[in-house]
Amino acid sequence: MPIVKIEKHNGIPVPIGKTQSLEEIASSSIETNALSDYDGPSLKLYGRSNIDAAIATLVEDAAAGAPEARKELLDRVLGKPLQKQEIKSQNLTLIGFLDQVAEADSAG
Repeated sequence: MPIVKIEKHNGIPVPIGKTQSLEEIASSSIETNALSDYDGPSLKLYGRSNIDAAIATLVEDAAAGAPEARKELLDRVLGKPLQKQEIKSQNLTLIGFLDQVAEADSAG
């Protein structure tokens, strides 16, 4: 939700325009930082962007056998496995449903 930018003129608050929404600010910040040059401790990752370095590190950790890295990588690449759900449906008419309710009432 955009926020209105306000300045005071002669002590009176005056709306002067919209600022970016929190979502727009966060998205812009993530993009800027993800695309910035890597400057961490691993020399072999120099020359890459932060996002590229993070992905390379995740892949290396997964290849080295780190269970959490493997799970994260597979979940991101293949998607999380679908959970099996059994759905039972019956095609009933209203009269058929009311007959089942009446039958259950008389049995109980």
